[in-house]
Amino acid sequence: MATFDLGDAVRLQRTVGVATEEAYARGKELLAGYEQLGYRVRFTEEAPPARVVAEVSNRAGTKILASVDLSPSPRGSELELRLRGTVHVGGMKAMLASDGLVRSEATKKLTAFIDAKFPAHEVYTPPADPAPAERPAPPLPEASAPAAAARGGSAPAPTPGSLESKLALIKDLHDRGLISEADFTAKKAELLERL
Repeated sequence: MATFDLGDAVRLQRTVGVATEEAYARGKELLAGYEQLGYRVRFTEEAPPARVVAEVSNRAGTKILASVDLSPSPRGSELELRLRGTVHVGGMKAMLASDGLVRSEATKKLTAFIDAKFPAHEVYTPPADPAPAERPAPPLPEASAPAAAARGGSAPAPTPGSLESKLALIKDLHDRGLISEADFTAKKAELLERL
C-alpha cells in the first residue's frame, strides 16, 4: 500500500450555465456521487448557495477533503472544485503510481463528474426583470384662476386631452414663465388650427 498526497494540484474551475442555487444542488450531488465509487461521503460544511464541503474516505485509508465553491456570474455561476488530502493505492498500481499520476487520475475522474453534472451545452438564461410598475400620467393642471373667471367662474374643469385643457395648460405654463410669449402664441395657433 502506498500513500500519495494530492497537495493543492487537483483543482478545476469552470463557468457553468446554471444559477448558483442550481449549481449548489448539483455540486452537492456531485460530491455524493463518490459513494457510487465505494467511498464514504460525510458533508462537513453546507453554506448554500456558495459552498459545500465533504470528507471522502475509504477503508484503504484514502481521506480527501472535497470542496465546491460557487459565485454568481453573468453566464451562470463560477464553480471551483478542489480535492485535498491523501490517496492510498494498493497492489500493482501502487508500484507504478506516483504523486503526479495519482493527481492526473483524480483530475480525470473529477472532470468526468463535472461534465456529467454540468453539460457544456447548457446556456444560462438570467431571470427576467420584473416589469416596471406602470405609473399613471400626471394630471394636467387645471386652468388658472383668471382663465376660470373669464369663462364665468364656476365652469366644470376641462377633460384631460381636450382642446380646452391643452389651451389651459399652455396658458398656465406661460403665466408661470415656463414658456415664452412666442412659444405660447405658436402652440396656441397650432392647437386652434386643428379645429
